[in-house]
Amino acid sequence: MQKYFNNIESIDSFTLSLDYHKNKLECLHCNKSDQFVSHGFIYKQRSISLAEKVGKRIFCSNRYGRSGCGRTFQLYISCEFISFQYGATQLSIFIASLLVNLTVHASYQKATGQSESRNAWRWLNKLMVKLTDYRRFLKA
Repeated sequence: MQKYFNNIESIDSFTLSLDYHKNKLECLHCNKSDQFVSHGFIYKQRSISLAEKVGKRIFCSNRYGRSGCGRTFQLYISCEFISFQYGATQLSIFIASLLVNLTVHASYQKATGQSESRNAWRWLNKLMVKLTDYRRFLKA
């Protein structure tokens, strides 16, 4: 199942036509292919007053006579990282700044514009945990 899409409109059109795609989609858990239902948008809180749509949920329905397993799947815009508040652009700036020998604090401030940099170390730890996955991806 495709997990990342180019924009929110393509996700929305895909989820509104799930019946058309029922032969191509298969639940990873129960292997049923015609039980998916659109479930709602996923938002990221960009600021206090701005919540942006970054994805949509679908679920393998076990309601109203359907025989799915009830598991929920999330579809995202390709420029979003699931566990980060900021997008791919800010993360790329952060990594590029680290590569030119800026400090972690300065790199985070350059990427996000935030003067409080306690999350910079969290970003760095998340990147270090996934380092082997990144290397495997780059070799492919």
